[in-house]
Amino acid sequence: MSEGASAGPADASQASQASQASAGGPSSADQGAAAADPKATGEAIDEMLAANDPVKNSNGKRAYPEPNFPIERSGAVGGKGSYPIRFKLKAAAYTREICPCDGQPRIIEWLKQEEQLKEKVSANPKFSKAKQVHSGGKASTVHAEQALVDYIKEQRKQHRGCGNREVMNKLLELKPDALGGMPANAKPEEALAFKVKFNSWYQRFRKRNGFSIRRRTSVRQKLQKGYEGMASATVMKLREALVKRAGEIYARRHPPAPDESPIKGEDLTSEQLASVEAEVFEELGNMDQTPVQHEMPVETTLEKTGAKDARISTGGKEKERFTLVLAVMADGKKVSPRIIFKGTPFIPPTVSGKGKSTLPRKNSVA
Repeated sequence: MSEGASAGPADASQASQASQASAGGPSSADQGAAAADPKATGEAIDEMLAANDPVKNSNGKRAYPEPNFPIERSGAVGGKGSYPIRFKLKAAAYTREICPCDGQPRIIEWLKQEEQLKEKVSANPKFSKAKQVHSGGKASTVHAEQALVDYIKEQRKQHRGCGNREVMNKLLELKPDALGGMPANAKPEEALAFKVKFNSWYQRFRKRNGFSIRRRTSVRQKLQKGYEGMASATVMKLREALVKRAGEIYARRHPPAPDESPIKGEDLTSEQLASVEAEVFEELGNMDQTPVQHEMPVETTLEKTGAKDARISTGGKEKERFTLVLAVMADGKKVSPRIIFKGTPFIPPTVSGKGKSTLPRKNSVA
């Protein structure tokens, strides 16, 4: 090949550049200046956007064509909504086709997460329904929760009650720093803050593990028939007794004349009743006695949702009880409580007849 042939293309290239220069075409210097000019760069981007989307809406903003997929949004109207990951991937692909350098801040964030979202969906197709990238994260107490679930199941197998207080104590036993921990000498505000966090965690824990709060199924009690009428009759009897006692107190304070009969309570005026009201209330009291069990069985327990059996076993002492007597006067004074035990009383050795009459008395008052 001759030297003239080898130099031909170079001469042609030089001739082409010379003809462009003579015709006013852009030279390399002009292109470098345009690249260095930010205004020229912005105009180039606007031209690209206008080429991809020449349509303008009524507000003068770029109007994009409608997407070919439905918008899956959940949340309050007018508020911040949430979208599943499958919709985020479709929106990112749609935005990339229209214009990758434009879009709402939320869509721009989806574009940054596109590869990460695709990897998660390909690894687990069910993840496409999730609303967040990090949804389904493990709880901070995940290592202690399994041991806690096993403990609750073991308690329920033996029909033992298991409530929120027992769960809280067991959680702190398994993981003392759970939910920030609660020291033994915690201040009232620290204990309150921990209980607030625990109540929120306790609700999520039950939902995660399928537990619900159940009332025991082996105890049942109904109100007797006619209890409303009995309550009304009791109130009427109490009113009559109070009025009668008020008349007695007034007659004692203001003795009648020898030829007059004592005034009765129903004949007292409102002023006369008010004058003896304080003394009546000093004598009026409300007393009640209630049985107290030596072993207090719990009424609620955690059990698997849907389970029909929620029995709670006890240690066998739930039927042994004592009677607690409480009373309070109408003026607000409280009477010291009385406790009644039923059992074999202690007989000192000095008492005659020891060993002959040791049967338990009906009641012994402490």
